[in-house]
Amino acid sequence: MIFIIIGTPVWNGKMSTPIRTFITQTHMKFKNTAFFCTAIGPNFQDTFIEMKELSKTSPLAQLGLRGKEIKDGSYKTKVDEFVKKLS
Repeated sequence: MIFIIIGTPVWNGKMSTPIRTFITQTHMKFKNTAFFCTAIGPNFQDTFIEMKELSKTSPLAQLGLRGKEIKDGSYKTKVDEFVKKLS
């Protein structure tokens, strides 16, 4: 299966402007997607909802990572689970 993985930092509770532009301009080419976000704050859901609405797809998987998870190494389990959903 061919899919596109779209990632963005969360800026002020929203996806980054470059990613918003990319999705808006190319969403008609998307069939299978997966999304990931990085953020300092606790809420990824609004960003994932926005990505889903703009891309007009239901992602195969979603991954939200916080800065502290990356620093302490606890992100690895989440990444493994994300990858398994795509396999």
